[in-house]
Amino acid sequence: MRTGAESGRVCTKEWHPITVTAEGIWDGRRVSYEHTFANNCFKSAAPTTVFEF
Repeated sequence: MRTGAESGRVCTKEWHPITVTAEGIWDGRRVSYEHTFANNCFKSAAPTTVFEF
């Protein structure tokens, strides 16, 4: 078991990759983001609210 990101959440070491992407315009500039997490637990533990929907 490992702690996910900075949340203190405990996640398993299973490899079920989840890639998240976001594209848009921020402050008048086009931005894009892509990141692959080891599994959904690590994605949920990430210190961001962009993908909480």
